Amino acid sequence: MKKFFLFALAALTFAACNDTKQTELTEEVLGLNGKASIRVQLFYNEGTKLVNGVEVQELLPIPETVVVFAKVDYAQYTGAKAGQSFKQFDATKKGNGVYEVEIPAGEKQIDVTIVANGFEADYYVTPEKAIKAYFPKKEIKIGNVLAGQSFVEVDPAKTTFSVDKNILNNDRDIEIKEISGKLTGNMEKWNDDNGGYAEPKETPIANREVELEIKAKAGSADERVLKFTAKTDANGVYKFSNIKIYNDWKDSIDNDENSIEMTLSVKQWADGEFVHYYKLLQGTRAAEIWADEAAYNLNSKEDKFENEKAWADHLAGLSYLDDGKLKYLYTWDQSTKENVLGSWKVADKKIGNLTNVVILFQQALNQDLSAAFTPENVNNVYGVGKFRSSEAQKVKCKNEDKVEVLFTVTSNVMGWK
Repeated sequence: MKKFFLFALAALTFAACNDTKQTELTEEVLGLNGKASIRVQLFYNEGTKLVNGVEVQELLPIPETVVVFAKVDYAQYTGAKAGQSFKQFDATKKGNGVYEVEIPAGEKQIDVTIVANGFEADYYVTPEKAIKAYFPKKEIKIGNVLAGQSFVEVDPAKTTFSVDKNILNNDRDIEIKEISGKLTGNMEKWNDDNGGYAEPKETPIANREVELEIKAKAGSADERVLKFTAKTDANGVYKFSNIKIYNDWKDSIDNDENSIEMTLSVKQWADGEFVHYYKLLQGTRAAEIWADEAAYNLNSKEDKFENEKAWADHLAGLSYLDDGKLKYLYTWDQSTKENVLGSWKVADKKIGNLTNVVILFQQALNQDLSAAFTPENVNNVYGVGKFRSSEAQKVKCKNEDKVEVLFTVTSNVMGWK
């Protein structure tokens, strides 16, 4: 009867280790026939400070006044749901931020959480200015603990306290007057000169959203992030005006220009109306070649090509020797075009020389962005896909000699960079 009563209690959440209710759930009853030891080393990041005129950032052991304990989930032994059968065990201070705890364990895996309570300590918001900041409670998860095992966690990436970002100075009186630039991308445009032809041309891109992100450099304990957005106008121009940043960021930049990062970005977007012009083999010469392709050691048109357009697409990649009379004549036509499905991508741009941007001139002009277009399937782009990379092939000419020629893309234009 006593055994039944104990297992009925298993579904309860257990309080601290000095709670008398926990003593009824003994190690003997649960089958915890051994011990497991856990050792952790805990640090905190005090920010960047000046030491003898040199900027230093180091991790310090947490104060010895911090209470550390292990919270153990014995659900594997009680049959309760995970998170409903906890016991707690105080950890022992060993100095230099090291704590050790020994817990009852058995042959079933259990989960252990090392809990270190929060504390106050100095934090340098700038290398020359420290404030009293609060470092919130930290929990470190250790799973699959068994009897007879020892666990050590001393990786600072997992055991370091970070300052509560809400305790930092959040006053924003520092103003940047302007950050601006232009967004463009290479597109195919029709040129009416010399009978007309297509050419790649840098073109403004309108109505796209540009995001400006400002934050402390990677690895900093300062997790604050400011984001601003602006749209490009009909000329591709965007502009951010009167941006305000945190006061202490100005102080940081004054000491180390790289302490803050400003990044411009544009989300990738789809485009189903990218206009692509292409050349076709024209007139009587096209018909002649279409009818006489067997003379060039090629398969019959019925087997190899769907139509004359596909046939011309193939010929556009062949560079035959010109005997002075017979030349493959390809001509541009403004109506010979198609829409290509693809997407535009813009590389992120970091704004440099932040001393000028924030402290001296309060502006960053000419921050131009370039978009690159990529077709969804380049093989479907007429006159480009099949012959995008050079490939040698033996071709028989009228005089029966075989010559090696290359597939090329010189006959058509694509507006990417």
